[in-house]
Amino acid sequence: MKIQCPNCKITGQISDAKVPAEGIMLNCPKCRTPFRVKRDAASGWQSGDCMSICPGCNYSTFSDETFDVCPKCGLVAREYNAKLREKGQQEEQTREEERLRLEEEKALRKYGIIEDGPKAQPAVPSVADIPPAIQLAGWTVVSVALLLLVFGVKGLYAFYAAIGTEAADPAIEEPRTTAVLFLELGLLPAFQTVFGLVALVAGSQLLKLRAWARNALEWAAWGGVAFMTGDELFNLATWIRRSSSTPTVSYYAIGILSALGMLALWIAPLLFLIRFLRGKVVKNAVA
Repeated sequence: MKIQCPNCKITGQISDAKVPAEGIMLNCPKCRTPFRVKRDAASGWQSGDCMSICPGCNYSTFSDETFDVCPKCGLVAREYNAKLREKGQQEEQTREEERLRLEEEKALRKYGIIEDGPKAQPAVPSVADIPPAIQLAGWTVVSVALLLLVFGVKGLYAFYAAIGTEAADPAIEEPRTTAVLFLELGLLPAFQTVFGLVALVAGSQLLKLRAWARNALEWAAWGGVAFMTGDELFNLATWIRRSSSTPTVSYYAIGILSALGMLALWIAPLLFLIRFLRGKVVKNAVA
C-alpha cells in the first residue's frame, strides 16, 4: 500500500501484510516525523475475481501481482465473491420479508382482524395497601347492602302475597289495585333490592380500590337521597289524606316530624358516605 508523510509529503510503499488492523506507527525516514498508518479494510482485494491478498489466510505476493486462486490455501476468488453476494442478497431478502410482515400485521390490527397481546390486568391490592378508613367503609357498605337485599326480597314477597290475598278475600268490597298496592307495599322493597345489589357490587370493588366503584357508590347514594325524599313526601301526603275533615295542628305536626325523622335516619348516612367518597383518603387511594 502507498503511504505518505503528513509533514514533508514524501511517499513510499509498505506491504499490507505488515500493517495490522489497528494500524502501525512509522517514522518518516526524511524528517523523522512519527505518523500512524492504517490498513484499508478493502486493501489487496480486487473488485473482480482476482486478489493480491487472500482474505482467508492473508497470503500476499508483496507486489502488484494478482491471482484468482490462493496458492497457499486454495481459496477461489470467484467462489468467495459469489458467496459474499449470496449472503448479502439473503440478508436483504430477510429484511424485506420482515418489513412486509410488520406492514401486514399493522394493517390487520387496524381493521380488527387480529388483536394485540393480552392486556395486563390491574393488580389487586393487598389488605396492607388499603387504608383502614376505606376498609371500614367498604365492609360497612357490603354489610348494609346484604341487609337491604334481605328486607327488599322479603318486602317483595309480602307485596305479591297481598295481591293474591285482596283478590281472594270476599270481605273486601273494593280491593286495592296492583298499582296502589305497589306504591304502598312494593315500591320501597323494590328500591331496597336494586340499591342493595348496586351497593354490594360497588362496595366489594371499592375494597379493591377501583375508581369506578367510588363513582358508582356516590351516584347510588344520591339516588337513595332522592328516592327517600320522594317516598317520605308521599307518605306525608297519605297521612294528611287519611285525616278527618278538621285535622288538628298536632296531627299535622306528628306527620311532619315523623317524615323528618325518617329522612334524617335514611339520608344522614348517605350524605356522610358521599362526603367520605369525595375526601382525600379515597381520591388518593383510587386515583
